[in-house]
Amino acid sequence: MVCRFLAGLVVLLLCVLPCRAEERCPVSLLQGLVSLEVPEGLSPLAPDLRKAKFPDLPPDAGDVLASRDGSATVAAYSPETPFPDDMATARPVLSMEMRELYPDARWLRDELVMVDGRFCARFEFETSAPDGPIHNDMLVLGHEGRMLILAVSAGGQSRERWMRRSEEILQSLRIMTPTDRQH
Repeated sequence: MVCRFLAGLVVLLLCVLPCRAEERCPVSLLQGLVSLEVPEGLSPLAPDLRKAKFPDLPPDAGDVLASRDGSATVAAYSPETPFPDDMATARPVLSMEMRELYPDARWLRDELVMVDGRFCARFEFETSAPDGPIHNDMLVLGHEGRMLILAVSAGGQSRERWMRRSEEILQSLRIMTPTDRQH
């Protein structure tokens, strides 16, 4: 009886205690389409900062979470443009487009990877900004004929710390089924 009580108490505490700073917390993005585990402390990016950091991202499209100081972001976006689910075919074209979009980037990774049982294009690169380099790590995949983009970006003093976490953040991607979204 005491063992059951203690086990129940442990389960209750695990459910109600918030994540610690170095722990990952699950978040649901893109209206429940995807789930990621991100470090605690991320919150939706303020509209003015969102427009400055993501000028091509419409205000009502996608989700952008940011660290308290705004130096690190986790973004999820699914444009309306049709996109093939077959990343082995799509990645070379996507790679060429990314390199044209960021001609001065220092490329660290451009490959096909498996995440959540799906092939994804993985692009990791650094770009220049007025206040120093920005490190970008992103996954691009096709899902039900649409493109999904998930990106972790960081600059400033916290860049190295955040980018060490990008691998675990992106690897935590789960595409939710309609049944998962109902729970």
